[in-house]
Amino acid sequence: MTYRMFEVPDYDDFVAALGVAPTAVGKEQVQRLSFEKEAETLVVTLDPLGQSIHCRWSREGEILADVFREGAVEVGFNSSESHTSLILYFKTDCQHGTLEVQLSPVFSLRDQLLFH
Repeated sequence: MTYRMFEVPDYDDFVAALGVAPTAVGKEQVQRLSFEKEAETLVVTLDPLGQSIHCRWSREGEILADVFREGAVEVGFNSSESHTSLILYFKTDCQHGTLEVQLSPVFSLRDQLLFH
């Protein structure tokens, strides 16, 4: 498998785009972003060394979506007047795709994973 670096933006870029700073998890470079709206919680964990992400969305303690994916290569942002999203890009030797995590005005996930 071809090694690809997982490009994660700087701390300040997260704050400027999302209004939230990632927090360190453990001793490695793992970072966690946490968002809350009413009774919903969305947590995105980024592991640059492991080239992986974990995204968990829950409402009042009930898990609505739990996504773990390896092959992460980049984190991006998509902001407009109507919404703000965190976009996670993936690429392996045989697949590529995106996981769009919409953060406002409501939480939603849009996942696309394709063979190439």
